[in-house]
This record gives sequence, structure tokens and C-alpha cells, in this order.
Amino acid sequence: MILGQDPYHGPGQAHGLAFSVRPGIAIPPSLLNMYKELENTIPGFTRPNHGYLESWARQGVLLLNTVLTVRAGQAHSHASLGWETFY
Repeated sequence: MILGQDPYHGPGQAHGLAFSVRPGIAIPPSLLNMYKELENTIPGFTRPNHGYLESWARQGVLLLNTVLTVRAGQAHSHASLGWETFY
């Protein structure tokens, strides 16, 4: 499981998998940081040239944000609306 804060808020970025962007969309800084950590900790890991993480999800990695929605262009805009409370 990889848990994030809220969906990407830029045009064309969010598509349902936290941290993932569709092919052709620039890799966001948070995902670049994840790739860097993987390069530093897993021998032989090669950073992909894309940010599409569907293959990770198919292998069982749960990619989830604690806040499930966001207003376009406004990070954290739906924080504290109740998404963070799980019963």
C-alpha cells in the first residue's frame, strides 16, 4: 500500500490511481521522489520514463489517497470534509 494525501489537481493528471498519471503526462514531483527512493534502495531498479502505475496496481499495490476528491487547481481543497474518517 502506498498512501497519499489527495489526488493530483492539475489538468489531465488524476485518473483514479494515487500517484499515477496517464502516458504522455509529465511525471509529478511526488512520483519522481518515489522513483528516486526506489533507485536508492532496490539494486537494479531503473526509473521508468512515464508515470503510469497501472502495472503496480495489477501486481497488488494499493495506490490510495486519504482524501478522494480535490477542486481543480487547488491542492488540499477537500481536506477536512470527512474523507479522512474511516469507520
